[in-house]
Amino acid sequence: MNLITKVNLEGSIMAINADIKNLLTVSAHKGPIVTIVLPLNPKADNSVEDKTQLNSLIAQAKKAYLSKYLSKFWPDYEAQLNQLLQTETLGNDVSQGLAIYVTADQINMFRLNYPAKPAFAVGDTMQVLPLLKDFQFPLAYNLVVLRKNSFHLFQIQNRVIEEPEVTADTPSTLTDALGDYIPADDQQLKSAGHGRGHGATFKRGYDPKEESDRSDQLRYFQAVDEYVIKNFTNKDHLPVVLAAEPAVQGEFRKITKNKMLSDVRFEKIPSLKTSHEELLDMVRNVNAQYNHLTVLELADRFDNATGAKKTLTDINKIAEAAMSGSVATLFIKDGAYVAEKDVSHVQFDSQDTTGHPSNLLNDLAITTTGFNGDVYVLPEEEMPVQADYAAVLRFPTTEVK
Repeated sequence: MNLITKVNLEGSIMAINADIKNLLTVSAHKGPIVTIVLPLNPKADNSVEDKTQLNSLIAQAKKAYLSKYLSKFWPDYEAQLNQLLQTETLGNDVSQGLAIYVTADQINMFRLNYPAKPAFAVGDTMQVLPLLKDFQFPLAYNLVVLRKNSFHLFQIQNRVIEEPEVTADTPSTLTDALGDYIPADDQQLKSAGHGRGHGATFKRGYDPKEESDRSDQLRYFQAVDEYVIKNFTNKDHLPVVLAAEPAVQGEFRKITKNKMLSDVRFEKIPSLKTSHEELLDMVRNVNAQYNHLTVLELADRFDNATGAKKTLTDINKIAEAAMSGSVATLFIKDGAYVAEKDVSHVQFDSQDTTGHPSNLLNDLAITTTGFNGDVYVLPEEEMPVQADYAAVLRFPTTEVK
């Protein structure tokens, strides 16, 4: 596994846990917690369907809420949700879904990087599993879309795609970077000043073969490489993902000096005027590659922890370890459910609008996060062991009190 993937995984855990822990303070606010999760329409300019689905989920949540709680507080929930419908653009670049948490005096909305299933829940416990399913795969990188004679860069962070402003020194095209060739005494070429190549020096000999299109392209790739390192890598220290056809991938990787260039790549280049849908296709493909590498790394960690007697698969032992702060990593199979023993913890949701015991696994996720542990909600095929849940401990099982 390459170093860049490990840096991306390790360096984001503390920030993610801080975000979740801040969110959990909502439980101290007024009234029960209403959770709404919905997928977003893949068409960027179509928000009507999203708002229609959200309105439907709000209506279902309202009915469940009124079946147990005092009706006088519901208008406070409804006012906040209506404000969100009126002011918020639901669809947003990379996002494929939303998780919304509402109490009588606070609302929080989070964008998800997977097509969530529409659902709602009403209860005294925050339903964090839909959020943790996504938030423990933090992705931030710079996407370089490179052709033989043109270049674009997109910043991917916080589930939003941004294209930095193109300035006079951005090497958007080969001509911008290399300028007009004027031989100098030192047989070097300097940029004409229209691109980031301005001020950068590239060898240029008098042999006609050296003036071929290929040599111009290589010098252009050097200009792009220098620009990305100077303006992005040296400042944000994020991985760089190259989107280019195989031949360009090979040539660029031969000349690059960027130590943050990732092994993750995209080799299907979009049209010259990249559409929003094509850009999303690139980003989601790259995200899936990063997620897969993370899952492989987690499986290795689990195997190593098992050998060190630091894993558990018994729910009662996991619960005991979580309560003592001994769980370093908690794995939960997507959709898994273990009923709370405390019958007073009742939840009303899409699965049972008449109420059922809360999911113990959700409670354990909250507890683990509160002790700065990591929680991964994974599909069955990506679980590190054939079980609905498993835990990696901070200490060997013989040391867990």
